[in-house]
Parts: sequence; structure tokens; C-alpha cells
Amino acid sequence: MALDYYKNSRDRDHKMKAYYYDGLVQKNLGNTIGALQDLEKARSLAKQNKDYHYIGLSARNLGMLHHEEWDYDESKQCIEESLDAFRMAGEDNYALYSLLGLARCCQNTGRYRESDSLHHVVLRDSNLNASLERNAFMSLAGLKMNQTEPEPKEVLNAMAAYQRAGGRMYTDPAIIKARAFVYTGQMDSAKYYLDIARVAAVTAVDSASCYFGSYEYLAARKEFESADLDLRKCFDIEDSLTVLRLKRSVMHAQNDSYRRESEYQKDLAQKRLVILILVGCLVILSGFLALGYYRRKKKEFDQEVDRFEAVEGELKEQIMLLKENDERQKAGLISMIVGRISVITMLGREYSALQEAPSRESSYDHFDRMKTVVNDCKQEINALRGDTTFLIGLEKAVNESHEQVIARLRLLFGDKMTEQDYRIITLLVAGTPIKGISLVTGIEPGTLSTRKTRYKERILKTGARDAAFFIDKIYREPLKAPEVFSK
Repeated sequence: MALDYYKNSRDRDHKMKAYYYDGLVQKNLGNTIGALQDLEKARSLAKQNKDYHYIGLSARNLGMLHHEEWDYDESKQCIEESLDAFRMAGEDNYALYSLLGLARCCQNTGRYRESDSLHHVVLRDSNLNASLERNAFMSLAGLKMNQTEPEPKEVLNAMAAYQRAGGRMYTDPAIIKARAFVYTGQMDSAKYYLDIARVAAVTAVDSASCYFGSYEYLAARKEFESADLDLRKCFDIEDSLTVLRLKRSVMHAQNDSYRRESEYQKDLAQKRLVILILVGCLVILSGFLALGYYRRKKKEFDQEVDRFEAVEGELKEQIMLLKENDERQKAGLISMIVGRISVITMLGREYSALQEAPSRESSYDHFDRMKTVVNDCKQEINALRGDTTFLIGLEKAVNESHEQVIARLRLLFGDKMTEQDYRIITLLVAGTPIKGISLVTGIEPGTLSTRKTRYKERILKTGARDAAFFIDKIYREPLKAPEVFSK
């Protein structure tokens, strides 16, 4: 569970270690393909982290797996990579283990002198590391036994050193000693170690080694029929192992192909995303350029207006009022909002008139008319608050008249602002006074003033380029409040 958790996490260090240790588990379970995949991912993540220790560990274990699959070229490349990584990390002891693995690769590819030289380098620099010495002596004995001209005495000397270093007698060392005794003619000793090897044999490779050692022993005793039978059993096991390795290689190639295709699709998706982002940026840039052009032209127009105002002098205030009225008419705001507000205003005036002249009619009729006026005001205000079509139309009109200000605010804040916030800002940009907004929304004027200040703070906090534009629209001069607003 912990491995699966860290494999899916964004913590690359823990993710790398999870894949590495899962690779070791898969290796011990005999799942070569799963081990190769996990160790490859661990090595890739270690390279991203520049963790030379885990680069070395992952590459060395990959080399060992390829070595077991008889892929000696790939094994050599991985072990050389691990050797360089351990040296970069300053871990000489780990580097010696990689050097020993390189010596075994040389042995299996027929480069016996190079392998012998590397073995002696490892033994020279082992610094009394008993585990490393045991592995080196064991490997050296195998080299001396399997080279073109076996040296049984050197083999026995290396095996004696292996045992002095605390090496235990399992199948491989027992077979090596048995074969060496066959070459020296010590048949009883050879039989003794062959029996030990057979008892200790666990894997199919161990069994094949036992049959081959038995073949050499029986051939030396001139029991050729039994020797031939054991040799055939050895070959049968090796053939089955070869078929199994080929199947694993094919499966590994297929998985590698699927992985490459997956990586290609992922890379393609990332490129498409980058292209979409670039196109989006170009669109936004074009919008900013258009906005800049519009503002520049507007500025030029304003300068022309200022020159006309300077010439006309006394008509300046009237021209400005006409300009404001013209802009509001273009936006269609007066046709939408003044119609509703004028009804409320008329009712408010009637209510005020009734309050100021109570003596003109009976007190009962006067009270009844006042009550009717108040109820009409309440109904009209409630209708205005609940008219969704009106509010949507108002927002659309404000967007068309004020450079899509509400739409751009929705893009900037999204769900971080409520629909009530966008409604209040729409009414502010439309030029509605605070008391008028209070009538439409049912919110107290003091609360609305506080919200207006907070909108400014929130816009400035975003650091958006359009911050000044938004604040200018929200804080524009309101329309003159109808009389009912001030009652």
C-alpha cells in the first residue's frame, strides 16, 4: 500500500525509492519483466533528482537482471553506468561491487584477461570487506574454471580463500570445487562436493549446473552412457531456460513498445496544450492591443473634446452633461432602469405629498391612501428585486456599453465572487446610487459602501493589468438619485 501511495505521489524522491524497492521485490519474486520496468522508472527519476547513489543502485540491479537474461551487452552498459554514478557520489565501496559485475560480464563474453585484471583490482581495493572478498574469490574461481584452459589449482586456491572469508558452500561453489577436483583426479572429493551441490540446488540453473558437473565426473570415470544422459538433461534445462528468456524478452519488448507509445501520446498531448496556451496568449495579446488602440483613439478624441471645450468656454458643463446622457442612451441603461425607478419615485412623491397635506381630506381617507402608496412602493421594489430577466438584461447592456467589464470580472474571479457581488457591481457601473442599489438588493447602504471598498481591495490584490480599469468603472460618478432614494 505504501509503495502504491508513493508511486502516485508528486514527491519525486519517495516515488523514486518506491519504484526501486518494488523492483527489488519483483526481482526476488522472479518477476523479471516487472523488476526491469520498476528499476527503469527508478533510474529515470534518480536522473531527474541527480541522485547518483540511486542511479548507481538502479543501474547495477538492471545490469544483474540483464546478465541473468544473457543480455551481456546491455548488462555491461548498465554496470558501467552504475560504476560512473558511484564514483560521482564518492562511494568507492559500491563502485567495487559494480567493478566486480563488470568483471563477470567480461568473463561471459570471453574477455578472460580483462576479467582476471578486474578481479585482482577488486581484491586489492576491498579493504577487508569480507562480503566483497567472498564474491570476488567466488567469481575468480568461476573464471579460472570456465576459461579456455582451466586452471584447477588456481580454482582450488580461490575457493579456499572464499571459505576463509566466510563463504558458505551452496550449489555454485560446490560445483566449482567438484569440477576442479575432477580435473586434478581427486574423484572422491569431486563426488562429495557434487552431492552437496545436488542437495543445495533450488533453481533450474542450479540443476543444470549439477547435471553438467555430474557429466564431467562420469566422463572422467569413463561411464559414458550415464555421462551422456546427464549432459542431455543439462541441455534440456538450458533449452527450456532459453525459451523462457526469449518469451520474457518478447514481453519486455512489447511492454517497452507500449510504454514508448504512451510516452509519445503524453508528449503529443503536452505539445497540443502548449499550442493551445500560445493561441490563447495570442488572442489575449490581440485583445490588449485592440484595447490599447481603442484607449489611444479615445484619448485623442478626449483631447479634441477638451480643445472644443476650451473654445466654447461657458458651454463646457452643458457639453459634458450631454455627452454623459448620450453614453447612457447608447448603453440602453435608461430604458431599462429609469422606467422602474420612475414608478417608485412617483409613488414616493405622492406619499410625501400626502404627508405634507393631511388637512385636505379626512384622516381615514388620508391614512388609506398613504397605506396604498406604501404598498405600491413595496410591490414595485419587490418586483424589481425578483426580476431576473431585468438583471440579466442590465448586465448585458453594461457589458456592451462598458467594454465587457462584468464579463472580464467574471473571468478574473470566477466563483470567488457571488452572483450578488456581480449584481451590485453591475448596478454601480450602470451609475446607480448606493441608495438605489439598496432598494434593488435589499442590502443596507452602509453595508454596500463597505462592499464597494472591499471590491477595490480585492481587485488590487489580484495584480491584474486591468485593475485600474475595473476600479474606474466601479467608482464612476452615479446618476442623480431619484427623490424617493433620499426619503
